[in-house]
Amino acid sequence: MLHPEVLLVPVLMVLDYYLTLYGAHLAEQSYRRHFKTEHYELNPIWQRAVARRRWINLWHLACVLLVGGALVFLAEVPEPENELLNPLLGFILTFNGLVLGRHLSNILTFLHLACRPDEVVGEVRLSHSFVISLSIYQLLTVGLPIILVAIFSPSGFVFGAVAAVLAIAGLQTLWLVRSRKIRAKHAAIEPAG
Repeated sequence: MLHPEVLLVPVLMVLDYYLTLYGAHLAEQSYRRHFKTEHYELNPIWQRAVARRRWINLWHLACVLLVGGALVFLAEVPEPENELLNPLLGFILTFNGLVLGRHLSNILTFLHLACRPDEVVGEVRLSHSFVISLSIYQLLTVGLPIILVAIFSPSGFVFGAVAAVLAIAGLQTLWLVRSRKIRAKHAAIEPAG
């Protein structure tokens, strides 16, 4: 195999789903006693499966097989004709790295709060749109350094990484717009009181 690193992608994608489930479980044990949110999962496609704690998600596994298979196929194309592989790997590895980094950050936060429950007192209700907004803002922590690397050390891989940051920001912005529309629709349906 010319590029064995492509085999890492399906592993990262599967880890994403199971770390989501683990994080959702841990959040219920400690974090959600103080921070009330509508959904743990930001992506509306996976919200129902995560809320039901489905250990086998056939749609997610189909995505893993599709992306993994496409990458293995593309990785077998010889180098001179294969100009897409490095930017695509930069995109997919960075995308998954950002997602897994968020999961690990959440898990550590939940474990910290479980071990030190006296460090947070009271209850806060966070709208889903606020939680998505926070996630978008937190992308700046890694997005700006990646953009600077792309400016001063340009490569196909790094341009793929920049595209991943922009893609996540774009996806989350779409989810934010969707969430606000749903919230506005529900507010219009509720009787004024």
